[in-house]
Amino acid sequence: MRVFARPFLWVWFTVAGCFPAPVVQEDTTQTDTSSADTQQPDTVAQPDTAQPDTAQPDTAQPDTVQNCPDGCAHLDGVCVVGACVGGSCEPTPKTGPCDDGDACTQVDACQGGVCTGSDPVICDAESQCHEAGTCDPATGLCSAPEKPWDAACDSGTEYPGFCRAGVCKGRMVSIGGEATCLAVHGIARCWYQTNQPAKDQSMFAFDSDVIDIFSSETGYCARLADKTVRCWSDNNSAASATVFPLPVEKLAVAVDNRCVVTADTHEVRCWGSAGLLAPGAMDYVDMDHALDIAPVPIPNPVMDISAGAWHACALDVEGKVWCWGRGTSGALGYGSTADRGQSASDFASPVPLGVLATSLTVGSEWTCALTPSGAMRCWGALLSHGTATVYGDTEAAYVGGNVQLGGTVMRLAPGSTGNKHTCVLMAGGAVRCWGAGGPMGYENTDAIGDDEQPNAVGLVNLGENAVFVAVGGYSPQSGSCAIGESGRVFCWGVAQYLGYGDGSDRGGTPGSMPPGPVPFE
Repeated sequence: MRVFARPFLWVWFTVAGCFPAPVVQEDTTQTDTSSADTQQPDTVAQPDTAQPDTAQPDTAQPDTVQNCPDGCAHLDGVCVVGACVGGSCEPTPKTGPCDDGDACTQVDACQGGVCTGSDPVICDAESQCHEAGTCDPATGLCSAPEKPWDAACDSGTEYPGFCRAGVCKGRMVSIGGEATCLAVHGIARCWYQTNQPAKDQSMFAFDSDVIDIFSSETGYCARLADKTVRCWSDNNSAASATVFPLPVEKLAVAVDNRCVVTADTHEVRCWGSAGLLAPGAMDYVDMDHALDIAPVPIPNPVMDISAGAWHACALDVEGKVWCWGRGTSGALGYGSTADRGQSASDFASPVPLGVLATSLTVGSEWTCALTPSGAMRCWGALLSHGTATVYGDTEAAYVGGNVQLGGTVMRLAPGSTGNKHTCVLMAGGAVRCWGAGGPMGYENTDAIGDDEQPNAVGLVNLGENAVFVAVGGYSPQSGSCAIGESGRVFCWGVAQYLGYGDGSDRGGTPGSMPPGPVPFE
């Protein structure tokens, strides 16, 4: 048993330190190893502490490759480019020109990453007969919508204009002794003393647009846009018309005469019977020989002319009126009934009107002039002043003063050969008529202007405002027509001048006004 006790004690002493040198050295080595382990974390902490202090590793190419390995091109667009920011791809706006895909924007540029168009195409109306268009984004071209049929426009002539197929052309109507004629969009249509509708009657077309057309007992004359005047007789077609050899600015037609104002020299030249020709021309002169005689010796350039049955009047550029021909009923306005025009001295002075004029109109033994203020003065056989007194036969034309019309006159009816009434277009589009009687639109046949002023009887009821008015025929077998704001034509008077084709007079009996539109096409 003792034998086993000693080894036990040795082992105990060994553990307890009986042999301290070997045991302590081994333990100390172990502790040193632990000390090295303690320093290792300090070594790792050193780069960790430096890492936040520098951004260089985040932006360096190795990091980009590592964090955006496939690049960022998938974000590229018209106005952005893909970029790797903070380890991830982000779209970055760019600047410069671009194409927004809209051809209606003329300048495109990148703004805030978006292609933005500016300076848009403006689609103005092509003409006064077109509406403003819209731009087609695919082509950049503008549409050109036409205005509605017969929309009002400025024809560039003395006549009201209307649009058709995107083109503006003038429209006028005239009434002669034998026929009523309408110039509409470059062509002319005339209806005779017939009970057939206007649309079934003769139509005249030329190689240039018809500006105006007038008829008389002996034929027709038309003034065209090319400044030619072409005349033909009742028995011939317009295709055989004779052409006046000079360019023409204005045209007037009397019973047996034709007069024009030349475009280049603004002088008056007439042909036909001797009464309206220049002094010294005692025989009939046809159109082919119109230049064989001198012009009518009006001392100033002429801007307008009008002719009635047997006399004519011209308006010069100074606003003075000159009349010649038959002086019956004081129609010439010089205070006499004597004829004038066969002597150069007859053109020594203008009609003593007392004011200047802006336009004029001539009928059967009467003349009227429009003044700059919109007032109207008439002399001769036209009843105008509330009495049966005729002015201009024994006193000057101005003695009668202004016709009382209750407003401003905008337009006179063109001259005509046989009528003893007239109509005017008032400011605002109303129509007023007066004279020796017949169906003048007031649903009776009373004379107006003999024992009342013309403004006492009201206005003609057309159903719409007018832009043009015309008179003609032979009183009391006469007619009147107006062109409405709509472009439609309205006529009243004796059936043969009207064009309705029903044989009915209009304007002289109760219930016959408004007359309704004439079926001219």
